[in-house]
Amino acid sequence: MALGLVGIAAAMVANVSDARAAASQDWSPFVLVSGLLLIGLVANDDGLFDSAGGQLARLSTNGFVLFLGASLMIATTTALLNLDTSVAFLTPILIYTARRRGGGEAPLLYGCLLLSNAGSLFRRDRT
Repeated sequence: MALGLVGIAAAMVANVSDARAAASQDWSPFVLVSGLLLIGLVANDDGLFDSAGGQLARLSTNGFVLFLGASLMIATTTALLNLDTSVAFLTPILIYTARRRGGGEAPLLYGCLLLSNAGSLFRRDRT
């Protein structure tokens, strides 16, 4: 962390206008992801992710139904909201689902990351 702070200070001293331009370009995504993580912490403390994961585990009678349900949930969330929201909020749900079913978490997590990235292609702001 100290090395990062030194790098920021060096960049600002070297060229203040470039450092200001870079900071103004990057602050919005940083604030979005930070806010999503804070909301996720509150939701996790309230048991929302555990409850949703338990519901998905109960509804999925076999691995195919689980895959289909998770895929639809991921694609819909990513298309309606965005990539960051999908990954930040669906990853804990899928972890709780895998733990409830007694299976591995990796297939669901890889599916979440890959489908969220693919689903984000459908949500393009048209100007």
